[in-house]
Parts: sequence; structure tokens; C-alpha cells
Amino acid sequence: EVGEDVKVMGLRRKQRLDVTVAAAMVCGKVPDADHYVGVISDVREEIERLASDIDLGVSIKLNAGDDPRRGAYYLTVTGTSAEQGDDGNTGRGNRVNGLISPMRQYSMEATAGKNPINHTGKLFNALAIVAAERIAKEVPGVGESYVRILSRIGYPIDQPQIASAALVLERGRTLSSVRGDVESILDESLRTIKDVTTLILKKRVQLF
Repeated sequence: EVGEDVKVMGLRRKQRLDVTVAAAMVCGKVPDADHYVGVISDVREEIERLASDIDLGVSIKLNAGDDPRRGAYYLTVTGTSAEQGDDGNTGRGNRVNGLISPMRQYSMEATAGKNPINHTGKLFNALAIVAAERIAKEVPGVGESYVRILSRIGYPIDQPQIASAALVLERGRTLSSVRGDVESILDESLRTIKDVTTLILKKRVQLF
């Protein structure tokens, strides 16, 4: 019943690991909601079995976008997410900042062909660049800034799992001296994430 398209995202917070799994189900092999729930239960048990070897507390969210009250389940014809949504059609070399930078942090996300309204792969990459540039320019003592944003299915786009900034500070600066300004910029960037859509539509953000 489980299709070939299974995506896994993990976030470690100290001694806890939050795992989000999206497993596309093949609708032709799932006759009803009860069967779907049974398959999900089996998949969860297998994930828990694998996670038992990890010396961390593990939280598992499986097909978090499901909403049984509305009859919403992750069902597909082909077993992949490619049949719906706007995943774009471009090579991964066409990443959002136009750079291939193996010695620095970067995302493999390609943004071309994805909608600028609610596609997190597009919005978060553009937002991360805008926020990182602001931090580097506006916060005294920050030499370099790398912003990472991790989405979570089923939540508004301005409420990601985490938004973090990795900083290279100038000599003599401490993290405590810049933390407040950096967090303020990240919080403001998320609150005004809709502005990124405008920047994209006006071609004021580099996408590839």
C-alpha cells in the first residue's frame, strides 16, 4: 500500500529527535479509511522499531497533513507526490542563490516552477537569504550569517518547526551580544513572510 515516495525530515533538539514522515499511499490498494489507518499503524510500528536503536527520545509525526474529520488522507494514484502540487521541473543545480558552494552551507532545493504563495521550498529558501543578508548587514559584529528554516506539514507557513541562524562573529564578539538582534530579525521575517511573495513577483529576489 505504501508508495515509493517516502520523505523523512529529522530535527534534533539536544536529547530529543523529532521525525516527520510523509508516506504516499497507493489508493488502488487502500479500499477504505479503516484500511488506511491500519497501514499507517503498521508503518508507525516499523519506524518505532528502527528508532529504538537510537539513544535519544524520538517523536514521530506520520502523514501529519491527514485530517480524518474532513476525509483527508495522503492517497495517490501512483504512490508519489509528483502527480499533484507544483513541484517544478528543473535540475537541482538551479538552486535559489545561483551558486554551487560545496565548502559552505546550502540547500539543494530548486525553486523554479513552484508557486510563490505557499510552497515552503520556494518561500523558505528566499526568506532565508533575505534574513541572512539582513543579519549580516544590520547586526554589528556579525561577519557571516547562514539561516536555516525547517517546515512542518499541517501548520501555517509562518510557524516552521525551527528557524535558526549560524553565525561567524567578528573577533571579540560573543553570541550573547548579538542574540537579541538576530532573533528579532528572524521573528520579524517570519511574521512578514507574505512580503517575500511580493519580492519574488517583482523579481527582487534571486531564485536561480
